[in-house]
Amino acid sequence: MAYDINDKRSAVREVQRYLRGIARTDGDMTKVYPDGIYDENTAKAVSEFQRKHGLEATGAVDKKTFDALYKGYLEAEAESEPPEKIDVFGCRLADGRMSLGEEFDSVYILQVMLCLLAEPYGFEPAAINGCYDEMTENAVMSFQKIHGLPQTGSVDKATWNELAGAYNRYIRKEM
Repeated sequence: MAYDINDKRSAVREVQRYLRGIARTDGDMTKVYPDGIYDENTAKAVSEFQRKHGLEATGAVDKKTFDALYKGYLEAEAESEPPEKIDVFGCRLADGRMSLGEEFDSVYILQVMLCLLAEPYGFEPAAINGCYDEMTENAVMSFQKIHGLPQTGSVDKATWNELAGAYNRYIRKEM
């Protein structure tokens, strides 16, 4: 049976991909580029990984090392995933909008966002009470006016998306 160098390169590339993924969450690991060439840098990263995981630090990948690398890679990937998102509109709002007089858990979230954004955008904040009242409607209309949206006072998809974007920029300190 003939030996195929491409099969070996593919296996090396997979090991390097695991090492690179692990290095994203473990800043002490040697960084490896998945090029399919088992060079000195790859062997060094494998040895470091083996030492950290109680394996004999040979720099070579045996079945135990490969299994540990795979497990470590999966853990690193899970750790770097963003946290679970919540379904703000799980309660299915009437006609896809939040409007005056409605009471949903999502109204609390809307009001928190409006309170945080009121100062930087210069409008009167809404009270955080879970009821879509006149203060909330006025804050929404002010936000809509600032962002060039129709001033309905109701939160539709376009208004929500603009609010969510502004909120995300605010919490990331991008505004």
